Amino acid sequence: MDEKVKFIAAVCDGSVSITSLCETFGISRKTGYKWLNRYRQEGPNGLLDRSKSPHTNPNRVSFAEERFILALRKRHPTWGPKKLLVILE
Repeated sequence: MDEKVKFIAAVCDGSVSITSLCETFGISRKTGYKWLNRYRQEGPNGLLDRSKSPHTNPNRVSFAEERFILALRKRHPTWGPKKLLVILE
């Protein structure tokens, strides 16, 4: 985040173009404008790193199903995914 703060400070100074600042900081113009827009919309919190993990997982099984599958695996350690799938269906 320190690099982002320095970049935004340099942009706000206004003495150098964004393109040359991006070259100086070793980032693409797209990234530079993304940081600038996030700063303008959200303030300093917009510069914090964001999670890259998905917000939802449509294929996730319920907690009860997960416990059942783990219990089956514990009882039958030689069973693979195909056999477990047949039993679950």
